[in-house]
Amino acid sequence: MPEVCEGIHRARHVVLDGDRVMENAWLHVEGGRILDVGRGRIPSGLAVTDHGERGLFPCFVNAHTHLELSTLGLVDAEGGFEKWVQRLMEARSGFGSEELILGVQEALSAMKAGGTMALGDVTTLGLSEEAIYSSGLGGIVFHESVGNHRQEVLPRKGSEKRPGFSLAGHGPHSTGPALLRELKQKTRDHGLPFSIHLAESFGERAFVRGDNPAWASFLDQRGVDHGGWPLPADSPVRYLDTLGILDPATLCVHLVYADITDIRILAQRGCAVCLCPRSNIYLHGMLPDLGSMVAEGIRPCLGTDSLASTPSLSMAHELLFAAKRWSWLDPAFLFNMASLYGAEALGIDMDYGSLTPGKRACFLVAEAGGHQPVADFVALPEIYEVYG
Repeated sequence: MPEVCEGIHRARHVVLDGDRVMENAWLHVEGGRILDVGRGRIPSGLAVTDHGERGLFPCFVNAHTHLELSTLGLVDAEGGFEKWVQRLMEARSGFGSEELILGVQEALSAMKAGGTMALGDVTTLGLSEEAIYSSGLGGIVFHESVGNHRQEVLPRKGSEKRPGFSLAGHGPHSTGPALLRELKQKTRDHGLPFSIHLAESFGERAFVRGDNPAWASFLDQRGVDHGGWPLPADSPVRYLDTLGILDPATLCVHLVYADITDIRILAQRGCAVCLCPRSNIYLHGMLPDLGSMVAEGIRPCLGTDSLASTPSLSMAHELLFAAKRWSWLDPAFLFNMASLYGAEALGIDMDYGSLTPGKRACFLVAEAGGHQPVADFVALPEIYEVYG
């Protein structure tokens, strides 16, 4: 991947974000940041990199990954989500830390080569952090808690050299309510996003409603005391709402089983939403109700989830899949789901998500010879180079 050349980058199109495109335009890069954007005449006295008839696009933001699972590869989902979870845990226990870290490093290299320059990664073992910090990618690393076990980890803001570090609850069916409140409050105190899997599976919804003895037994076997949890509740979303977890700094991931009442609550609370459509189809055979989300004013972002539930961590593949499944959606909105909206959800849009002055000079060079570069890219993302 080329380092960003200082000076002017000129192209037929510069896509500031999905909704804003400049023709015969250029970026002025200094110190790894975008100093200026212009059209037509190029400022004199500066080195020029001319990308010809191609277009410059913001790099991808993968808002939900589990890089620690990369070594496992695709885990068999036959028999339903709960069996997949058990197989995943068994498979992970068969690898040592060094093997898992190697998988993280290989996954990061592939993601960067494919145009992802920022991410929201969820770690349970703490094995992905140093590899991400060394990779040059931006974003947030979320330390995930399961059960009722309190962990002495504190969030911290990101810097020029390191992504931010925040906290996550695994889910309303697997993380105790007192711990969820504590984790959420810590992230509030530090002005950082909080991530949680929500309304992901039929089993999660059934457990929250008090009708999943198999999952209750699984928690018992794992030593998770759930007897004092304030359940049953109408839905996972409504349960988290009663706990005070939902607000604009909560990133709700998946929402496959969110109904219209849930979606309206999320919209009212201003929650960030991340969808992982390829993983959802593989594990659940269905997709979230994106139409209702859009109608309620939610702007979801995209994530790939892990290599245990999807064949690649490529955001180009995720975007192409989303565009085919949700072909009714405006290409500009779809493109922003893979870039700008992810940056906003992770609270890193001051650096990523669009090609505007002040932001990091991370961009894709892609085929964009037609008059609708964003629609063309969404329909077939042909990436020529990645700068960042």
